[in-house]
Amino acid sequence: MKITDITPEYRIKPNKTSITVKDDKGKTKGVITDCRTFHNMATREQFELHSQLKKIGVNNLSVASKCIFKDGEIYFLYNISPRKFVEKYGAFNNSEQERLNELETEAKQLRERGITVIECLFIA
Repeated sequence: MKITDITPEYRIKPNKTSITVKDDKGKTKGVITDCRTFHNMATREQFELHSQLKKIGVNNLSVASKCIFKDGEIYFLYNISPRKFVEKYGAFNNSEQERLNELETEAKQLRERGITVIECLFIA
């Protein structure tokens, strides 16, 4: 399975060097291997990733922590579960709605700057 094959219908679980992809029934659809998360990279690689993001105008370190590095490409894993929660139950207060808007703005900015944004649901 390729990382670009992930759709919002799938649930994913990022691991140290792989991503497990499951369907809505909990059955494994595939495993994406040889990918690294920001926190599992060597410090030198973290600086390289952060400098690449800074070059395109992304200075937020929380964005870098949601990035996956695979085959020299940067992918942003956008967890859409907060959006689904707000659509289903509504926002309980303004801060929840502001955080959702912030997340959507981050994803939009990354798309505009040429980083592949993958919408998915995370498994806890």
